Amino acid sequence: MHRLSFILVVVLLSSCTKALLNRLCIEVDKTTVKVGEQIKVSNCENRTPPNVDIDWGDGSEKSSGLDNTHTYSKEGTFTIKVLYKDEEVDRDELRKVITVTK
Repeated sequence: MHRLSFILVVVLLSSCTKALLNRLCIEVDKTTVKVGEQIKVSNCENRTPPNVDIDWGDGSEKSSGLDNTHTYSKEGTFTIKVLYKDEEVDRDELRKVITVTK
């Protein structure tokens, strides 16, 4: 029988747009956007983990890999979650709150 261990680390980012967690470094280009305006989540410091998913927080389909863009279709406050999982079943999660206005 194999026992799997999970490590969950959550970082909540307030006003900065750049975060580094273990092997994961992300940059969000804006914290406030208008409905229909594009937002970008990208890799910083050339650290590209192979298994990254972005949950945009609005119920839309997740994106795979860093360097992705998204456009929100309604106003509100959304939490972007960038999830990283490696071969050893470790998991890191970075969160960024985004405000979408009219």
